[in-house]
Amino acid sequence: MSFYKKRHNVGMKIPTDKLCSGTLIHISCTNFACVWKIISIETDKENEIWLNVIATESNKKKRYKAKYATYIRADQP
Repeated sequence: MSFYKKRHNVGMKIPTDKLCSGTLIHISCTNFACVWKIISIETDKENEIWLNVIATESNKKKRYKAKYATYIRADQP
């Protein structure tokens, strides 16, 4: 098993055009049971997309790269 698969929970990635404020997601580099809600989306000077998220249970706020966003199981297409 590759290092990436050990470190990141494997989930179905969300295309960046499907991300919007209020969407419930998982972040692949965190505990897969944790559900995050997107607060806002921003880009940096290198045009990389970042998500400002809040944990639905603990209200802990974090900032993650959009490439780590995965669907919660109930919303997978």
